[in-house]
Amino acid sequence: MNRYHQKTTIWKFAWLLVTGKPLALVSILSFTGLMVCALGADIISTHNPLEHGEGGRLESPSMRHYFGTDGFGRDVFSRVIHGARSTLLIGAIATTTATLLGIFVGTISVYLGGYIDLFIQQFVDILLGFPFIVLAIIIVAAVGPSHTSIII
Repeated sequence: MNRYHQKTTIWKFAWLLVTGKPLALVSILSFTGLMVCALGADIISTHNPLEHGEGGRLESPSMRHYFGTDGFGRDVFSRVIHGARSTLLIGAIATTTATLLGIFVGTISVYLGGYIDLFIQQFVDILLGFPFIVLAIIIVAAVGPSHTSIII
């Protein structure tokens, strides 16, 4: 039996992906590290991320405060670790929503065709023609500053 007809497991496929693309290994390790930090934020963080004045204001990085402190004396390392939770949650929700919405609209466009397809294409062209930052400002002004407006 030649090598093309061998049974390929998920681990063999992953090994081939990693050895063929070293950047894939770096990406996987970075994402895994971020997930571990986000899920274990309470264990990993060295200080309370919301407590003011725990350290001096604007201290430089040291063994006590790995990333230093901000203008209120809060530990920046702890704030970054706890902020990873919100970042990953918002990213996952936004990506999933955009994917599902894109599949739905694309399916409707292809299935119905004709004027509906043309309308959807023109609407998407209008959205793509808007500068992203202007669209983001309009959404925040309409919805208000929240996680929901970031996801939208």
